[in-house]
Amino acid sequence: MNVFAAMLEEKTDGTLSLPVGVSPEFRGARPDAWGRDPSFHLACAHRLAEDLTAAAEMLGEKPAPVWAKILKKLPKVSMFVDGDQPIIGLWDGMKLYESHRHHSHLAAIAPFDMIDCEGRRARVG
Repeated sequence: MNVFAAMLEEKTDGTLSLPVGVSPEFRGARPDAWGRDPSFHLACAHRLAEDLTAAAEMLGEKPAPVWAKILKKLPKVSMFVDGDQPIIGLWDGMKLYESHRHHSHLAAIAPFDMIDCEGRRARVG
């Protein structure tokens, strides 16, 4: 969590952002293989913050303030609209435009189960 916490940037609207990251193996080591707010890393940061908070509570410890800040102010995924379709991007504005063996950008749905695709449980952002 210290790595995620050190990387966070606060935007002018008060939300948090991860300034750079990748989607595993997408575009390899090319210069355009990076982007802001990669959905996989956002989901990982949220899952970790949730689990650390739960563990601290079970142990009678005080959760670190940054964990609550992540849960409140960091988006769970990078969402954008393509035409009239909402898309979970690989990172900010990057649509998966070809077949790829990693679908880690969907980690908030599975395996982390943080988003109910039918809108009954959790908000995306």
